[in-house]
Amino acid sequence: MLIYQYEQNLYKEKDTLIDALSLSLGNKEIIAFVGGGGKSSLIKRLSNELKELKKRVIITTTTHIYKPEHNVVLHENLDEIKDALEKHCVVTVGLPSDNQKLKSFSDSFLAQLPNICDVLLIEADGSKHMPIKAPAIHEPVIPSYTTLVVGVTGLDCLGKPINEVSHRAEILANVLNKKQNNLLLLEDVATLLESEQGQKKNVTCRYEMILNKADNQELFKKALAIASFLISKKCIITSFQN
Repeated sequence: MLIYQYEQNLYKEKDTLIDALSLSLGNKEIIAFVGGGGKSSLIKRLSNELKELKKRVIITTTTHIYKPEHNVVLHENLDEIKDALEKHCVVTVGLPSDNQKLKSFSDSFLAQLPNICDVLLIEADGSKHMPIKAPAIHEPVIPSYTTLVVGVTGLDCLGKPINEVSHRAEILANVLNKKQNNLLLLEDVATLLESEQGQKKNVTCRYEMILNKADNQELFKKALAIASFLISKKCIITSFQN
C-alpha cells in the first residue's frame, strides 16, 4: 500500500495509516469511517497495523458490514468479545443480518465497547460499493463519543456521470448543485469532502480526509489537484495497488 500525507501544497510518503492519521495511541481512539471508495479496505489495513503494535482492536458498524470468515463475535456479550480480543487482538463484532452481513449492536451495548479495547473502528456509512456518496437524512450514524471521523472517496469516480458512480446520486447532485448526468470534476470531490451536507455531516470531532485509489501517476496527480482545492489544504492519498 502507498500512503501519502498532503498538507499546504507539500506531500510526503508515510509508512503507516497510523502515522498519516496522526493517531494518539496513548489515548483511546474511536474512529468512524464515512463516504465510499474503500472504507472496508482502509479499516482492514489500519487494524493490521494496530495488531502489529499489540493493540486490542474491535471492528464494528452502525449500519452494515460484510462478515469476515474468522475472529467474529455475533452476540452482545462483553466477556465473549474480551476473550476473542485476548486470543486474536482484532475482532469483528455485530449482529447477524442478511446476505452474509452484520448489522449494528444496540446503541447501549455499542457504547460499552470502548471500555474493553484500545481502538474501536466503525464503518458508519454505506456506499453500495460505489466510489463516492452523499448521505441521506439518516446517515451517517456517528456515535457521540467518536474521537476521529475519516471521510473517504475513491478517485475512480472522476470524469464520470454522478448517476453512474455515486450512491445517493440525487442527493450528491443537490449537494454539488449539478444534474445527475453531469460529470464529477476535481473540485466536486473537494466540495463533497468538506461539506456539512457531504462527508462532514454530523462530524463534531477531529476530521481527516482520504483520497483512495490513486493507483497510477495520472490519478495521483488528480489527487494532488483535488487536495489543492480543499480549504484545509490537508488530506491523505492512498493506493492499495503496488
